[in-house]
Amino acid sequence: MGFFDEYVDKGGNFLTEEPKQRIIKDKTPLLIRGIKFNATAKFGPTYFCDVVVLNEAKVLTFRKESVPSRDRQLDAMIVWLRDESNELPVIILEQAGKKKPILIRNYPDVKADDPQFVVEEDEVLSEEEVVAKLAAGAE
Repeated sequence: MGFFDEYVDKGGNFLTEEPKQRIIKDKTPLLIRGIKFNATAKFGPTYFCDVVVLNEAKVLTFRKESVPSRDRQLDAMIVWLRDESNELPVIILEQAGKKKPILIRNYPDVKADDPQFVVEEDEVLSEEEVVAKLAAGAE
């Protein structure tokens, strides 16, 4: 039996297009635990959001300048998240026209302490891992 007979790709930490589209369609809430901005990312200036969705830690990326209102929202969230006493934002993604999803300020029915945002300790993407991915130009 060969490697590819048993190998199943379980995906990485980055939230790819297909799951992102399901999240948009289903209005699945995401918990934002942190945001890093990299002006020199591989594909241009990019926001890297450390999120939890359905008990999985993921990284959600947004290119800067593609949706100016979302950029302002993400910049404000970066400032908000610096104060550890602030509640972590729970958001949903919504399709804006045919192009990019935008952030919605709050998902009113779910709070940050909801059980769907509990992640096993070994699955949590640490800040060091996010920074290492940024340094490697991961997108």
